[in-house]
Amino acid sequence: MQVSWAKTLSNVTNARDLYHCNAIELRINWRDYEATQNAFVWTDIDASVNNILNTARGNMNLMVRINLQGKPNWARPNTMGGSLTTDRFMADQSGSMYVAPVGFVSPDVDYNRVGFSYANDNSRSLMATAYRNAISHITSYIRTNLASRLGNLIEVTPVVNYFEETEYPWMPVDRGVDYSSSAISKFQAFLERKYSTIGALNSEWTHPDVPNNSATFASFSQVNPTAYNWNLDPATVALNIKG
Repeated sequence: MQVSWAKTLSNVTNARDLYHCNAIELRINWRDYEATQNAFVWTDIDASVNNILNTARGNMNLMVRINLQGKPNWARPNTMGGSLTTDRFMADQSGSMYVAPVGFVSPDVDYNRVGFSYANDNSRSLMATAYRNAISHITSYIRTNLASRLGNLIEVTPVVNYFEETEYPWMPVDRGVDYSSSAISKFQAFLERKYSTIGALNSEWTHPDVPNNSATFASFSQVNPTAYNWNLDPATVALNIKG
């Protein structure tokens, strides 16, 4: 973190003066402050904030982007040197943990090519704790130490996918989104809330214009999204759903 900022900080004052910039974005990786689980170390992050504001020497606003995809070693799959089981990560349509192809992400390292399943309660809780702790520290540190030099903390954004963007991680079209056991069970629970009875689902999912296309599920647990090609257009998907 410090090395990358050192290359950038010398341009901060010029950018402010020449282009009337009034805000700086600080990108923080989860691994930068929780290298050991539940042991939060803020030294580098605090130093970065100080460096930015000292260099700017003015009333600069701060935006913070917290990259939860930048996982510490312990929060990686146990097949990639971490301590977490693979079921806590997104899976492809075969049910295997999805690993993005080489060259698909940057940096192109194994741990960055897998993403948490946001249908998994344990994974969501883990990321939420990491995010809340970062927000709590950053806001408290700014209020306590930097109020005289900082305009406002105007944005704190979680980043959850391979490209340091805020939307749900994208996958190549032939792989779908997330077919982990957690995602499938959440999908089935959603269907039960929506239709209430399996008979109502069967009726809704039967296309009247296609012979032999009646949905005949006996229970919501039989509705397995891995059996269908969801990459087709919606109308074609409707024609290919069968019990």
